[in-house]
Amino acid sequence: MKYIKYFTIFLFVLGLALLYYFRNDIKKAPIFKLKKIVITDISHYSFKDLVDRVAIDKNISVFDIDLQGIEKKLLELSWIKKVRVTRILPDKISVSIKEHKVKGVVLLDILYFYNTEYSIFLKAYPSEVKELTIYSGLTMNEYETNFSLFKKKLRTMENINILFNKSKLNKNCNLSEVSLTDFRGYESILKCDDNDKYIKIILGFDNFFKKLNRSQIILKESKKRKENLDLVIFNEFKASNNVLVRLENDEEEI
Repeated sequence: MKYIKYFTIFLFVLGLALLYYFRNDIKKAPIFKLKKIVITDISHYSFKDLVDRVAIDKNISVFDIDLQGIEKKLLELSWIKKVRVTRILPDKISVSIKEHKVKGVVLLDILYFYNTEYSIFLKAYPSEVKELTIYSGLTMNEYETNFSLFKKKLRTMENINILFNKSKLNKNCNLSEVSLTDFRGYESILKCDDNDKYIKIILGFDNFFKKLNRSQIILKESKKRKENLDLVIFNEFKASNNVLVRLENDEEEI
């Protein structure tokens, strides 16, 4: 039994040695010739686009394919966040892709899409963001040098958007933009009643939901008077209940 055990170990080691010695020949065996490429979880690119980009030669062994090179080339594409490329023996390559998920649109030097981690990843065009609220008043320098503050401000603007959707204003208006100003705090720009006119509401730094609902009352009253509302400013420097209303041709404080 003792000799059989040693003989078995000898054969195993010999087998490994032979595999190592003939490894290059084995890798080039016809059975390992690439026959299939599998790409999963893609929505912004076609299968052909990605295969053409990495330019994989289907006449080579799966062992000769540069997996890291494929990952690097695919990560250069704007929508792709993560890539994992693996060999599936004997003849397949699997490419698993994770794309960016759009969380919103922010205006810095230009419009950008940003993802769920608040990282900007792609230039956005006005025609692509018609149904989305634009967040503005931030800078690229702030994004690059103080990301935590950038993220905090952006989250506040997102919260204003959420509160707007819960407010009575949402019945008659769409929130086109939320912006952060230097001195007056946050402001919102609304498009109401399917016309080309916009209404700006200066919200300040707090009590956003209360101010949005009060703006709906002001909008409703201006419609009764057949007046076109242009601007609403919650004048917190004078008194917390003061509101400055500007119509197209006039303004009044209420």
